[in-house]
Amino acid sequence: MTQLERPKPGEPGVVRLDVFSGSRAKKMRVRLKVEDYDLAVDAHRNNLALRIRGRQEVEGRYFWLYDPEILEFVQIRPEASGVTVEPGEQEGLF
Repeated sequence: MTQLERPKPGEPGVVRLDVFSGSRAKKMRVRLKVEDYDLAVDAHRNNLALRIRGRQEVEGRYFWLYDPEILEFVQIRPEASGVTVEPGEQEGLF
């Protein structure tokens, strides 16, 4: 995640995600419910990625993910050739 923002605590927020697979987008924005936004903040603090599923759309210059569903936290491990994702590659990893 490269950006987390919400108007104030206890409200929904928007995150900008780096996309590892499952899309032609390199970055994507997603609006999250309060509890999902809090999960995203926890993932960011712990240097974890999120596996999220949803409906992708392009609006202007931005990719957005609608109806998001957080599937799991994913440990990422940087390597010389890029980013390795554990456990295993699956579609919808952001």
